[in-house]
Amino acid sequence: MDDSTLEGLPGSYPFDGEGTPGQRSYLIENGILKGFLLDHTYAALLGLKSTGNAVRSFRTTPSIGASNLVVEPGEESLEDFEGGSS
Repeated sequence: MDDSTLEGLPGSYPFDGEGTPGQRSYLIENGILKGFLLDHTYAALLGLKSTGNAVRSFRTTPSIGASNLVVEPGEESLEDFEGGSS
């Protein structure tokens, strides 16, 4: 998930670079793609709403960026990802 509302973390913000409120966006759940990080441009192209993930500096136009990307613990062990035979 990506969550710009987590207090005290460096990627947290109340509003993104386009003024959209920050939020928690679930991207993958149980190995299934559930959503995307979107700014207003790409949200409009996809017929969706912005997820509040527009980033910018004072010199640039907005682009899509993560705030606080969090990978939550799952059921698998590290050995499950080694790819060797068991």
